[in-house]
Amino acid sequence: MAWVGAPETVACPPWCGGGHDEAHPVDRVHWSTGTLLFEPVLADAEFVRVDEKTFEQPLRLLVTMTQGYRELGPRVTMVHENTEHGKGFDVTLTEAEQVGRELLRLAAEGRAAPVQAVHRQ
Repeated sequence: MAWVGAPETVACPPWCGGGHDEAHPVDRVHWSTGTLLFEPVLADAEFVRVDEKTFEQPLRLLVTMTQGYRELGPRVTMVHENTEHGKGFDVTLTEAEQVGRELLRLAAEGRAAPVQAVHRQ
């Protein structure tokens, strides 16, 4: 990562939703307003134990864009909402575009195919 400028002089990018502490620019991270939070239907739920009770907790994925004040550009972050900080992964904008195009292509291909039941013996 490269120093882009003094934190007090670096303006927020147009996609930043704010919410960071301007009094502490060293800690500034820009967060996108376009955040996707969803529960994949086919994902298995997790079971969480709290006070000797077990609860089913659905998998919820968070997809957002962030950029630290020292970073040259934003990154797309995908993380399981209920995990500890640091879990999940980041991709570049180019990688996000590649994955997005392939997901759209696969979805279109799957929708165009005739539906066939799978028979197991």
